[in-house]
Amino acid sequence: IRDLALAQGFDAVGFARAVLKAEIFVTENPEAAAYIYLQMVPEGAPRGLGIEDQVKAVMVPIKKRMDLYSPYEKSAKWGAISQSEMRDERAFYKLEGQVTDAALGAMYTNDLIDEINNFDREKIKAEARAFKLPYKN
Repeated sequence: IRDLALAQGFDAVGFARAVLKAEIFVTENPEAAAYIYLQMVPEGAPRGLGIEDQVKAVMVPIKKRMDLYSPYEKSAKWGAISQSEMRDERAFYKLEGQVTDAALGAMYTNDLIDEINNFDREKIKAEARAFKLPYKN
């Protein structure tokens, strides 16, 4: 899988690890995450408000989505998916009888999950907590 992704110019582990680090940062400091988002996407800010109120507005959907950042199965590593979850997805999309278990197994792999999760989470959390918002003292 890695070789195929890299051959296409895509580092799957690096991309997934970046997403996970962002999710950790967001859950540790949603206000800083909202501020950073507005620095990157200023058109995402509500108009006519000061920066602090813009950040508060952006935090509303962030906080609503924060529960989605944790694995469905609390004992699972981030990004891992079980065959039973794949079967649940098949049932949700009403594909029983059309998609076999073998086909489900060919659609995903957990081969890279350990490597994706191999970094210092506490460092990311500390960076999030230490992020200084320019509009606060």
